[in-house]
Amino acid sequence: MSASIRDAVERLNRIAGAARAGVALGADGEWLADVLDAFLAGADFEQAAGLASRGTTWRSLVPIPHRDELIRKMRAQHFASFEPGLASRLIAKVLQDYAGNNWARECAYASPPQHSIGTPNEIAYWVFQLKPRALGHRQVERVLAARTSPDGQSNVVPHLACSSAKRNEPEAA
Repeated sequence: MSASIRDAVERLNRIAGAARAGVALGADGEWLADVLDAFLAGADFEQAAGLASRGTTWRSLVPIPHRDELIRKMRAQHFASFEPGLASRLIAKVLQDYAGNNWARECAYASPPQHSIGTPNEIAYWVFQLKPRALGHRQVERVLAARTSPDGQSNVVPHLACSSAKRNEPEAA
């Protein structure tokens, strides 16, 4: 993966953090304005932002640390009382069930459906927004054994494979 792709990903992360904090964007804001101008004129967004690559996708730089942080959060909130091996199996089961039963319907929502708030599926929703792929229990075990990110933050960037026009969940009947 080229350094320019890494630079573009880092710049997008800086812009997202600054925008969330209400900080003026400066040169990064000017860069983003140029990218958006090119995109609105018909260019492919990834090409305009310098993210296009024939090799490893730039998306692999963004979601994994955040996904791992969310998996650790799921353990802490819902499976803390279980020994690590069992917790990893239960989390993997939640992710596999979510992949098969919920994700196809919920991927276009702007946020988790109301009925999943406070449940493991709420966190599964955010995990799949980052990388829509269920993990096996061995991989969850490795994630749980790793330390948390140095900044302790999780900036969720939705996965672009899902509908780009996010919508709210349907009204309850």
